[in-house]
Amino acid sequence: MFTSDNKNAVAQEILNILIRLLEENKITDEEGREMAQVATLEIEKAKSEFDLPQIYENLSQKWPIFKQNATIEFGKVDIKQETEVAKGVEELIRAGKLDRALLLARTETQEQKQE
Repeated sequence: MFTSDNKNAVAQEILNILIRLLEENKITDEEGREMAQVATLEIEKAKSEFDLPQIYENLSQKWPIFKQNATIEFGKVDIKQETEVAKGVEELIRAGKLDRALLLARTETQEQKQE
């Protein structure tokens, strides 16, 4: 379930990154403020947990330092989606709907190949 806690966790993680960058003199105060403002806008736009990796991706377009976070978050989303599909397939099998379970599994496999 997507809650404000999800957004707060991302905000805290970005804040920690900014603090580290400032302490290491890798960014200026002005750059830190700009990053924080852009991050805040991106976080506010998120409507689901699947939008959270896009925050880092959008930030990494201007500041490559966030690229690693984007990659990690997209990986988490992929794992979560795969888990949800697997649960759906299991439920369909338990309900005796083997054709639908097979179709769901095939569809997910084909989508993964296209990515």
